[in-house]
Amino acid sequence: MNDALGSYGVSCGSNGTLTRKGTNVGTCTVAVATCTGEAASVRCVSVTINYAYDDHPLLPVPGVGLILPDRLRYTAVARVVRCSAGPHRAVGATVATTAARPP
Repeated sequence: MNDALGSYGVSCGSNGTLTRKGTNVGTCTVAVATCTGEAASVRCVSVTINYAYDDHPLLPVPGVGLILPDRLRYTAVARVVRCSAGPHRAVGATVATTAARPP
């Protein structure tokens, strides 16, 4: 996750804090659980990032904040299966992105 965020100067700490240039800009979580409706050997890994975009814009261009949301939330889920004779492998993934601007 930090490899993907690093180009923006953003990183996820082990305590779930998303930081940019040493400032708290949101939260990040990684959760591993059995996938709903699957055998116990099938796991789902969920990564969720909540970024306070309005307070910490990545594009410091005047006026852009008027059309972009206050907060960005991104969730990716990968379904992982352990092969009986080898390592884990991802067999599918879903991604959901939401943006919110309070009324």
